[in-house]
Amino acid sequence: MQSNSIDLKKATDAINDTLSDLQNKTENVDVIYRQLFEEAKEVAEQLDVEIKCPRIVSKQIHRANNQPAQSAEEYFRRAIYIPLLDSIISDLQDHLHNKVVEKFTKKKNPEDCFN
Repeated sequence: MQSNSIDLKKATDAINDTLSDLQNKTENVDVIYRQLFEEAKEVAEQLDVEIKCPRIVSKQIHRANNQPAQSAEEYFRRAIYIPLLDSIISDLQDHLHNKVVEKFTKKKNPEDCFN
């Protein structure tokens, strides 16, 4: 999206396609993450690295969102993968919202968009 030759319509379409793909990954998180985790396990085995959950310190036991995971796969899906997807989707929606794009299409001088 940083290419000089890309136009605003193509950039908007690329953003919307990316958002759609990420939202699909969120909706099908169990299947998609299982495939991703299997690939990670293969790499970990090649490197002779054990995938395990980090230990839970006593302060974390009393947290409202602390539900012990049954496996390392479940732990990393809930603790890292899902929050990361949600954060990326939220950032894309907030920073590249259609209203921002509309401002750029209405202004002839890009600097006017910030005034």
